[in-house]
Amino acid sequence: MLAIEEYQVTDKVFFGSDFPFSTPGEGIELTRAVRQIGGTGGMPRVALETVERIITSDPFRHWWHGGPEAAKPRA
Repeated sequence: MLAIEEYQVTDKVFFGSDFPFSTPGEGIELTRAVRQIGGTGGMPRVALETVERIITSDPFRHWWHGGPEAAKPRA
């Protein structure tokens, strides 16, 4: 995640759970837990904004430039 911040590509990274092996809630909890690793042993901490942006991003708006409704053929 530090590289994601460094290269400023958080808009290209999307959250995905490991369903059915874990719930989306567990995946979100573990993604947020990444921040606990930073700040120890000389490692910088991943910004909360980075983690939350990944969790709350909408890949459909990114891929279809406006959401699924933008991908529908026009009559």
